[in-house]
Amino acid sequence: SHSAISQSLSSLESELGLIIFKRSHSGTICTEEGKKVLALAYDIINKVNELKELGYKASMLKGTLKIAASSIFFTTLLP
Repeated sequence: SHSAISQSLSSLESELGLIIFKRSHSGTICTEEGKKVLALAYDIINKVNELKELGYKASMLKGTLKIAASSIFFTTLLP
């Protein structure tokens, strides 16, 4: 709801010590600080998505790798 969003934004402003939105009877506009907060939030979202992608790629590498070699390899090259 509009009220819940307003309360969440007020709480965020209080926690950060910043004024993110300028409110008036004619409407609400994003402040310069608010624009910076928004840009940083997008950066965080993108980094989280990169981490998810990294985890997805890592999960794709699971499996069994079979290596075959002659007994000469094991007796001469491996201690």
